[in-house]
Amino acid sequence: MASTNAAIFKPSTDSFGHLTLHATILGDGVMSPEDHKARINGLSLLAFILALIVGILALYAVDKSTFAYHDQPVATTYAGIPVDTD
Repeated sequence: MASTNAAIFKPSTDSFGHLTLHATILGDGVMSPEDHKARINGLSLLAFILALIVGILALYAVDKSTFAYHDQPVATTYAGIPVDTD
């Protein structure tokens, strides 16, 4: 029985010398398992870096919103004499 989607098989050998065939649909790039692992590792690293940056920005935003009253000096006076409120 013929398949409607033609496939290309790319022969390759793994680290032990065993022959493996990697199938792909026509028009798609043929990707070896090593290339696939490298792409997944790169995407994982990118996701980790982005999550780290978002976490740092969230911590900065929480810090600024929580302790914002310390950044603005309050001029409190009692009978014309400045009083330190800290």
